[in-house]
Amino acid sequence: MNKRKLDKRGNLVYEKNSDGYECWAEYDENNNVIYCKLFDSTEYWEKYDERNNKIYAKCSDGTEYWGKYDDKNNLVYQKRSDGFEEWYKYRDGERIKIIEQKLR
Repeated sequence: MNKRKLDKRGNLVYEKNSDGYECWAEYDENNNVIYCKLFDSTEYWEKYDERNNKIYAKCSDGTEYWGKYDDKNNLVYQKRSDGFEEWYKYRDGERIKIIEQKLR
């Protein structure tokens, strides 16, 4: 049986599964996950802009992610630390991948 703890806003902050593995999470004032440690001990740190768009993430394996958004909060550009980049445009609310490029 899993053991779970929620914060005062109802966010899952701790879970221990039946095998004894634990998962932890921390949230910002807007309920965005800013830190997470998964059952396999992988850790993630995330940052958000003032409109709650994820603009940066880092994994404990060293992988990083950056994102940029338009004035409608649509993701228009993303880059990973391995050099992979994507640009997007939107038509009728649907994302269309424009360019995909690996730099390295």
